[in-house]
Amino acid sequence: MAHADVRELCPSIVAPDSLDLVLTDPPYPRAFMECWRWLGDFAQAALKPGGTLAALSGQMWLGEVLAMLGREGLAYRWTVALNLPGASTRVFHRRLGSRWKPCLLFTKAGGEPPRWLGTDVATAPTLAAQADGFHHWGQSAGAMDALASLLVEPGMVACDPFAGGGELALAAALAGASVLASDIEAEHVATMRASIVNVAESETTRRRQGALL
Repeated sequence: MAHADVRELCPSIVAPDSLDLVLTDPPYPRAFMECWRWLGDFAQAALKPGGTLAALSGQMWLGEVLAMLGREGLAYRWTVALNLPGASTRVFHRRLGSRWKPCLLFTKAGGEPPRWLGTDVATAPTLAAQADGFHHWGQSAGAMDALASLLVEPGMVACDPFAGGGELALAAALAGASVLASDIEAEHVATMRASIVNVAESETTRRRQGALL
Protein backbone atom coordinates (compact mmCIF):
# COMPACT_ATOMS: atom_id res chain seq x y z
CA MET A 1 0.00 0.00 0.00
CA ALA A 2 1.20 3.51 -0.77
CA HIS A 3 0.38 6.99 0.51
CA ALA A 4 0.76 8.88 -2.75
CA ASP A 5 -0.83 11.29 -5.20
CA VAL A 6 -1.88 9.63 -8.46
CA ARG A 7 0.20 12.26 -10.29
CA GLU A 8 3.34 11.01 -8.55
CA LEU A 9 2.82 7.25 -8.76
CA CYS A 10 4.49 6.74 -12.13
CA PRO A 11 7.45 6.45 -12.39
CA SER A 12 8.37 7.01 -8.72
CA ILE A 13 6.45 3.97 -7.39
CA VAL A 14 4.96 2.25 -10.45
CA ALA A 15 7.25 1.59 -13.39
CA PRO A 16 6.09 2.76 -16.83
CA ASP A 17 4.42 0.11 -19.01
CA SER A 18 4.25 -2.35 -16.09
CA LEU A 19 0.56 -2.84 -15.26
CA ASP A 20 -1.97 -5.19 -16.81
CA LEU A 21 -4.88 -3.42 -15.15
CA VAL A 22 -5.73 -0.14 -13.46
CA LEU A 23 -8.91 -0.90 -11.52
CA THR A 24 -10.25 1.98 -9.47
CA ASP A 25 -13.18 3.96 -8.09
CA PRO A 26 -12.31 7.69 -8.12
CA PRO A 27 -14.42 10.31 -6.31
CA TYR A 28 -17.61 11.24 -8.17
CA PRO A 29 -18.42 14.86 -7.13
CA ARG A 30 -17.79 17.48 -9.77
CA ALA A 31 -15.29 19.23 -7.50
CA PHE A 32 -12.96 16.27 -8.10
CA MET A 33 -13.35 16.20 -11.88
CA GLU A 34 -9.65 16.89 -12.47
CA CYS A 35 -8.89 13.53 -10.82
CA TRP A 36 -10.16 11.85 -13.97
CA ARG A 37 -7.63 13.66 -16.13
CA TRP A 38 -4.87 12.61 -13.74
CA LEU A 39 -6.18 9.04 -13.82
CA GLY A 40 -5.99 9.00 -17.62
CA ASP A 41 -2.43 10.32 -17.49
CA PHE A 42 -1.45 7.62 -14.99
CA ALA A 43 -3.10 4.81 -16.94
CA GLN A 44 -1.50 5.86 -20.20
CA ALA A 45 1.94 5.92 -18.57
CA ALA A 46 1.73 2.87 -16.30
CA LEU A 47 -0.26 0.34 -18.33
CA LYS A 48 1.44 -2.16 -20.58
CA PRO A 49 0.55 -1.79 -24.26
CA GLY A 50 -2.86 -3.44 -24.56
CA GLY A 51 -3.52 -3.02 -20.82
CA THR A 52 -6.90 -2.05 -19.41
CA LEU A 53 -8.14 0.89 -17.38
CA ALA A 54 -11.37 -0.01 -15.57
CA ALA A 55 -12.88 2.87 -13.59
CA LEU A 56 -16.16 2.99 -11.73
CA SER A 57 -17.99 6.26 -12.24
CA GLY A 58 -21.14 8.01 -11.23
CA GLN A 59 -23.64 8.91 -13.94
CA MET A 60 -24.15 12.59 -13.17
CA TRP A 61 -21.04 13.90 -14.98
CA LEU A 62 -20.42 10.87 -17.18
CA GLY A 63 -19.96 12.85 -20.38
CA GLU A 64 -17.26 14.99 -18.80
CA VAL A 65 -15.57 11.93 -17.27
CA LEU A 66 -15.34 10.26 -20.68
CA ALA A 67 -13.86 13.42 -22.16
CA MET A 68 -11.27 13.62 -19.36
CA LEU A 69 -10.14 10.01 -19.84
CA GLY A 70 -10.07 9.90 -23.64
CA ARG A 71 -6.79 10.77 -25.33
CA GLU A 72 -4.49 9.54 -28.06
CA GLY A 73 -3.11 6.18 -27.00
CA LEU A 74 -5.94 5.38 -24.56
CA ALA A 75 -9.10 4.31 -26.35
CA TYR A 76 -12.60 3.81 -24.97
CA ARG A 77 -13.57 0.15 -25.22
CA TRP A 78 -16.90 -0.37 -23.42
CA THR A 79 -19.02 0.24 -20.34
CA VAL A 80 -19.65 -2.60 -17.90
CA ALA A 81 -22.79 -2.28 -15.79
CA LEU A 82 -22.36 -3.03 -12.09
CA ASN A 83 -25.88 -4.03 -11.14
CA LEU A 84 -26.81 -3.30 -7.51
CA PRO A 85 -30.08 -5.15 -6.80
CA GLY A 86 -31.81 -4.02 -3.66
CA ALA A 87 -29.98 -0.69 -3.60
CA SER A 88 -31.36 2.52 -5.03
CA THR A 89 -29.83 5.97 -5.08
CA ARG A 90 -32.39 8.75 -5.50
CA VAL A 91 -31.20 11.53 -7.77
CA PHE A 92 -33.79 14.16 -6.95
CA HIS A 93 -32.89 16.91 -9.42
CA ARG A 94 -32.79 14.33 -12.24
CA ARG A 95 -36.02 12.76 -10.92
CA LEU A 96 -34.95 9.13 -10.98
CA GLY A 97 -33.60 6.26 -8.92
CA SER A 98 -30.43 4.47 -9.96
CA ARG A 99 -29.57 0.83 -9.23
CA TRP A 100 -26.37 0.44 -11.20
CA LYS A 101 -22.96 2.00 -11.70
CA PRO A 102 -20.96 2.25 -14.93
CA CYS A 103 -17.46 0.82 -15.04
CA LEU A 104 -15.64 2.46 -17.95
CA LEU A 105 -13.13 0.34 -19.86
CA PHE A 106 -10.27 1.94 -21.79
CA THR A 107 -7.43 0.14 -23.59
CA LYS A 108 -3.88 1.37 -24.01
CA ALA A 109 -2.72 1.31 -27.61
CA GLY A 110 -0.34 -1.40 -28.82
CA GLY A 111 0.15 -4.94 -27.59
CA GLU A 112 -2.31 -7.79 -27.78
CA PRO A 113 -6.06 -7.13 -27.97
CA PRO A 114 -7.77 -7.13 -24.56
CA ARG A 115 -9.06 -10.47 -23.34
CA TRP A 116 -12.58 -11.54 -24.17
CA LEU A 117 -15.28 -10.69 -21.63
CA GLY A 118 -18.26 -13.01 -21.72
CA THR A 119 -20.65 -10.35 -20.43
CA ASP A 120 -20.81 -6.63 -19.79
CA VAL A 121 -22.85 -6.96 -16.59
CA ALA A 122 -21.55 -7.71 -13.08
CA THR A 123 -24.24 -8.26 -10.46
CA ALA A 124 -23.68 -7.81 -6.74
CA PRO A 125 -25.43 -10.01 -4.17
CA THR A 126 -28.54 -8.20 -2.95
CA LEU A 127 -27.37 -7.78 0.64
CA ALA A 128 -23.90 -6.79 -0.50
CA ALA A 129 -25.35 -4.01 -2.60
CA GLN A 130 -26.78 -2.49 0.57
CA ALA A 131 -23.73 -2.95 2.81
CA ASP A 132 -21.28 -0.20 3.67
CA GLY A 133 -17.65 -0.37 2.65
CA PHE A 134 -14.53 0.50 4.65
CA HIS A 135 -14.63 4.15 3.53
CA HIS A 136 -17.46 6.72 3.58
CA TRP A 137 -17.50 6.73 -0.24
CA GLY A 138 -16.61 3.05 -0.45
CA GLN A 139 -18.48 0.23 -2.15
CA SER A 140 -19.58 -3.05 -0.61
CA ALA A 141 -17.23 -6.03 -0.66
CA GLY A 142 -19.79 -8.17 -2.50
CA ALA A 143 -20.22 -5.61 -5.27
CA MET A 144 -16.45 -5.24 -5.67
CA ASP A 145 -16.00 -9.03 -5.72
CA ALA A 146 -18.56 -9.27 -8.54
CA LEU A 147 -16.73 -6.65 -10.60
CA ALA A 148 -13.25 -8.05 -9.94
CA SER A 149 -14.32 -11.58 -10.84
CA LEU A 150 -15.29 -10.29 -14.29
CA LEU A 151 -12.24 -8.13 -14.97
CA VAL A 152 -9.32 -9.85 -13.20
CA GLU A 153 -7.32 -12.85 -14.35
CA PRO A 154 -4.99 -14.63 -11.90
CA GLY A 155 -1.44 -13.37 -12.24
CA MET A 156 -2.35 -9.87 -13.38
CA VAL A 157 -0.36 -6.92 -12.03
CA ALA A 158 -2.82 -4.18 -11.06
CA CYS A 159 -3.06 -0.85 -9.27
CA ASP A 160 -5.84 1.10 -7.59
CA PRO A 161 -4.60 4.71 -7.33
CA PHE A 162 -7.80 5.92 -5.58
CA ALA A 163 -8.07 3.02 -3.15
CA GLY A 164 -9.98 4.73 -0.33
CA GLY A 165 -10.85 1.96 2.14
CA GLY A 166 -9.39 -0.72 -0.13
CA GLU A 167 -12.53 -2.70 -1.02
CA LEU A 168 -11.81 -2.86 -4.74
CA ALA A 169 -8.09 -3.53 -4.31
CA LEU A 170 -8.81 -6.39 -1.92
CA ALA A 171 -11.39 -7.84 -4.31
CA ALA A 172 -8.82 -7.79 -7.12
CA ALA A 173 -6.28 -9.55 -4.88
CA LEU A 174 -8.85 -12.19 -3.95
CA ALA A 175 -9.47 -12.72 -7.67
CA GLY A 176 -5.77 -13.47 -8.18
CA ALA A 177 -4.05 -10.18 -9.03
CA SER A 178 -1.00 -8.64 -7.41
CA VAL A 179 -2.33 -5.20 -6.49
CA LEU A 180 -0.73 -1.95 -5.39
CA ALA A 181 -3.34 0.07 -3.48
CA SER A 182 -2.64 3.79 -3.14
CA ASP A 183 -4.46 6.86 -1.83
CA ILE A 184 -3.56 10.51 -1.33
CA GLU A 185 -5.12 10.68 2.15
CA ALA A 186 -3.01 9.24 4.99
CA GLU A 187 -6.11 8.46 7.06
CA HIS A 188 -7.57 6.46 4.18
CA VAL A 189 -4.36 4.42 3.92
CA ALA A 190 -4.47 3.79 7.69
CA THR A 191 -8.11 2.70 7.46
CA MET A 192 -7.24 0.46 4.54
CA ARG A 193 -4.37 -1.18 6.41
CA ALA A 194 -6.56 -1.89 9.44
CA SER A 195 -9.39 -3.21 7.29
CA ILE A 196 -7.09 -5.48 5.32
CA VAL A 197 -5.63 -6.92 8.53
CA ASN A 198 -9.14 -7.70 9.78
CA VAL A 199 -10.13 -9.36 6.52
CA ALA A 200 -6.84 -11.27 6.33
CA GLU A 201 -7.66 -12.90 9.66
CA SER A 202 -11.05 -14.06 8.44
CA GLU A 203 -12.02 -17.27 6.69
CA THR A 204 -12.57 -15.36 3.44
CA THR A 205 -8.89 -15.01 2.65
CA ARG A 206 -8.32 -18.76 2.66
CA ARG A 207 -9.29 -18.60 -1.03
CA ARG A 208 -6.83 -15.80 -1.72
CA GLN A 209 -4.73 -16.22 -4.86
CA GLY A 210 -3.08 -12.86 -5.41
CA ALA A 211 -1.45 -10.31 -3.16
CA LEU A 212 -2.26 -6.85 -1.87
CA LEU A 213 1.03 -4.93 -1.90
